[in-house]
Amino acid sequence: MTIQEQIKQRIDEAEPGTVFFVNDFAEFDNEYVSKLLSTMKGFGVLERLAKGIYYKPIVTNYGNVYPSAEKIVKLIAEHENAEILPTGEYALNALGLSTQVPMKAIYLTTGSPRTINYREQENKTEAQNSQHIFVSQQVNAITCFSTQGKGAIKHNFC
Repeated sequence: MTIQEQIKQRIDEAEPGTVFFVNDFAEFDNEYVSKLLSTMKGFGVLERLAKGIYYKPIVTNYGNVYPSAEKIVKLIAEHENAEILPTGEYALNALGLSTQVPMKAIYLTTGSPRTINYREQENKTEAQNSQHIFVSQQVNAITCFSTQGKGAIKHNFC
C-alpha cells in the first residue's frame, strides 16, 4: 500500500469532526504529508483550519459543521501538551461575568505562540511559563472582581 493510500485510509476511517495535524503522520515525510492533505482539501475531503491543521467536516443538509475557535485552540494545546489560559474580555465572557463576546480571543500558553485566523475570528496564543500562567490566573480573578464591582461579586459568587 502506498503512503498516499495509507493516509487516505486513515482519514476515511476517522469520524467526521476529527482534527488532523501534519505531524499525526510522523512516520512519513512532513512536506509530503502537507501536500497530500492540501490535495485532499482541494477534493473537499478535508478543510484547512490553520497551517498544518486539517479537519474532516461534519456534512449536513445545511452545509458543513465546523468546530468552534475555542475547540481548535484547546486541541492545539492538547496536541502540544501545553496549558492555556484565556485572558481579557474573553476570560470574563467564559466565566459568565460579561455578555460581551470579543472577536479576538487571546490565551496565555506554555506552548509555542501563534496567531490563528479562523472563520473571521482571530485567536492568539502568547508564550508564558507555567509560573506566569498561575500568577495570571490570580490576576484574572482580581480583574474580574474589579471590573464587575462589589454588588456583582455578591450576586455572581455568593
